[in-house]
Amino acid sequence: MIKLKDILFEDIIENSSVLVTLTEALPHIKELGNKPMLTRESGGIRTGAAKVTSGPWDKGKIGSAINSSSPVYDADLGKLFKDLVNKFSIEHIIYASYNSNRHGLFGDAYYLIPVGDYKTIWSTKITDIYSNASRMKKQDTLNTFPLDSYKNTWPTGKVDEVLVDCKEYYLISLKTYIIYDYMKYNAYKNKTKAVPPATYAELATLIEQVLRKYNK
Repeated sequence: MIKLKDILFEDIIENSSVLVTLTEALPHIKELGNKPMLTRESGGIRTGAAKVTSGPWDKGKIGSAINSSSPVYDADLGKLFKDLVNKFSIEHIIYASYNSNRHGLFGDAYYLIPVGDYKTIWSTKITDIYSNASRMKKQDTLNTFPLDSYKNTWPTGKVDEVLVDCKEYYLISLKTYIIYDYMKYNAYKNKTKAVPPATYAELATLIEQVLRKYNK
């Protein structure tokens, strides 16, 4: 088992067998049903699938703005971010996206599967809360930040940034070798193109098929 600590104070745990991770993740994927999937970019996951334990929100990107000992401390930004956190009673923040391609700015794209209780908080008017708020402060327009545009529902449309509040989650990539090989083989056998899943239900079906094939 490989355990890594990243810059957002997250524990990233990879089992030596990716089959174990996929088996553990499957019930949580099924719970999400026909919801379209969230994605998160990440690096350092060698097997293509991992379980992640998130740190508290104030240890991450926007949390650094409220810490007076931080080199990026900013009282104005800190107040704005704290207002958002208080509005939705946020405990953890995982940065994800929905129906949006971030072009690998932060690593490879993974499907994000929250575990247990979670919240999804988003606004179509904000592409990156830290960058957008910082730019608005430089332009002296921070007082117009659209805090009221944030919603606490499953996102719809094109959303560049979704703030996911959950303690634990899984990341799974279709580049995971056994998933990729299965999709490629299945497409060849059926003389079709490999089509990535569009919903969590479709991802669950794909993983069940992979597990049946490789757990023999």
